[in-house]
Amino acid sequence: MKQTIPPPEGSAVPTNGIQEKADALLAFLIKNQSTLIAVSIVIVLAGGAMFYLQQQQRARAAESSILAAEAAAMLESGTLQQAIDGNDLTPGLRRIASDYRGTPGGNLAALMLGESLLNLDKPEEAEEVYNSMKGINKDLEAAAAAGRARALELQGKTAEAASALENAGTTARNKALSAIYLADAADLYLAAGKPDKAALLAEKLGTSHEGYSGAAKARQLELRIAALPGK
Repeated sequence: MKQTIPPPEGSAVPTNGIQEKADALLAFLIKNQSTLIAVSIVIVLAGGAMFYLQQQQRARAAESSILAAEAAAMLESGTLQQAIDGNDLTPGLRRIASDYRGTPGGNLAALMLGESLLNLDKPEEAEEVYNSMKGINKDLEAAAAAGRARALELQGKTAEAASALENAGTTARNKALSAIYLADAADLYLAAGKPDKAALLAEKLGTSHEGYSGAAKARQLELRIAALPGK
């Protein structure tokens, strides 16, 4: 076995710097262990808080969907006002839409509430409901814009309704829905006395959504516009 010969007394031991860095890190850890422990606790608590919040959000979303389904059952039974106001056992659409705003069930309740208010001939209230919706995916956002368009149309604001419906059409990710919204928007532009805008939208729709029922309706609209005096 090869014997390890110690260096002469007083001579320097060569290093490559790694040992020095390790020693410095160890010294820092020992010196600042109370601070590091505190930071570690904060990190653990923050992670726990985030997990708790996520669990709470999931539970809230599930609860909102159950309540919206119960309110929908009341709508199906024909008790429109009770579905809006609720009863002693089940909160109504108005409360669900407000208390669970931004959740799937809250947004569904808002859509049903807006539709119910339109059926009760309350378009101004319905418009407010559709405007208050948030935290939604593109197709639900489009549905809210379409509901707002109907509310505006019932208030006699045809041009604004057409613009809102066009927005619904460009927002929707479902192409079948998008085609329907855009075709109806072109129809409203024509009703609002804007045939040029209606014709332009119908022409674009016939190309971008070919094969969908909305595109077929747009072509029929183009023929109607072409038959107008001066066209």
